[in-house]
Amino acid sequence: MLKQLGQIFSRQKKVAGIEVISSSEGKYMFNCVLLSVKNNIAQIELKEKEVDDFEKLKLFIPQDIPLFLTLTGRGILHKNVKDEYSDDTQIFNQIFPNAKLTDYYIQKTAAAANHLYISLTRKQLVDSLLQKFKEQNYFVTSMSLGPFPVADLFQLLSIEVPSLSFGHHELVFNKNQINVYRTKEESNNALIKAGDEMVSGDLLIAYASAFLGIIDSDRVRVSIEQVDVQKEEFQQKRKFKLLSISLLTFFLSILLINTLLLTNYKQENEKLAIKLSKLNDLSSNLEVDEKELQQKELFLTEAGWLVSSKFSFYSDQIAVLLPPSITLTKLAMNPYNQKESRIQRKEVFENGAIRIDGYCVRPTELNSWVKILKDQHWVKEVNVEDYSFDHKTRSGNFILQILINDELE
Repeated sequence: MLKQLGQIFSRQKKVAGIEVISSSEGKYMFNCVLLSVKNNIAQIELKEKEVDDFEKLKLFIPQDIPLFLTLTGRGILHKNVKDEYSDDTQIFNQIFPNAKLTDYYIQKTAAAANHLYISLTRKQLVDSLLQKFKEQNYFVTSMSLGPFPVADLFQLLSIEVPSLSFGHHELVFNKNQINVYRTKEESNNALIKAGDEMVSGDLLIAYASAFLGIIDSDRVRVSIEQVDVQKEEFQQKRKFKLLSISLLTFFLSILLINTLLLTNYKQENEKLAIKLSKLNDLSSNLEVDEKELQQKELFLTEAGWLVSSKFSFYSDQIAVLLPPSITLTKLAMNPYNQKESRIQRKEVFENGAIRIDGYCVRPTELNSWVKILKDQHWVKEVNVEDYSFDHKTRSGNFILQILINDELE
């Protein structure tokens, strides 16, 4: 059992163990221990003893966790018998020959030397107790009789002697099995070390019940139909709660994704609305643009720019014939004539001409290049319209005009 505790602890995160002590007057007193699992370690969250009222009990023990009850006190008979009978009826007849097993709950606990400790109590006593817990909206998921849950925990107790005295009970062990059980008049409330916890003797039964609930052990329990029903109901309720949380998380995630998508689509819609507005503006100005285009076409026609030309041919020829010592800065086909435009008061272009701006280090190089250009069959005339020497750059800036033969146009 001890080797499996690390795996088993993950099954139940919080449980309550309650020792219910019944009195001859039909009253109950509760010793309570609330256990929880943190980092695979069982820790005591709360311990309270001698609680004598259900209303007080609700102040200490929440109603949404499973209860593991152990009934002690009046109305319970414990008998050590030899384990030699095949069914509960034969065992019961050895203890109460003239009674009916159907009127009692029976619990069997393994003891030393091939014996059993038989615990018996009337069903009326247990059913009445379970009904009271049910009325308080508690889920009782296990019921034991007597102090025997402590025996299942004996290996975890730091006990150096074979006997264990706690509360009004004493257990004597033989090779970790119960050899003798007896009750005591005086209560022993000495602290007992259980794992890493120190538990007083009168709370040891409640602690053992809770611990066995944490590790999901049912070796010491009474088989009661309504307890099994409550256990199943609690598990289903827990599954429903987990499912509800999972579904809520899922739908919240969907809602978040939808919100993000809606925000994104809204932003995209705003961008599209802006684009549509721009398109509407462009459409409204289309007529104006068409008129402007017609005016520009007329202007380009008058300027000769729409006439078929060999400007790329001329450019290639000029580049091929250009000496390395001369650098061109500007080349214009049908250049704009600023002087004539002022005189005629309209845009005037020199059709059939090429204007070249550039600079060179020596004027002789420019003259040689001009002669080469004049020898080309497509050149009609070459004129140096301007030449000036720049003392800062130590170079001459020039402007050439090339007139093209008509037959190439």
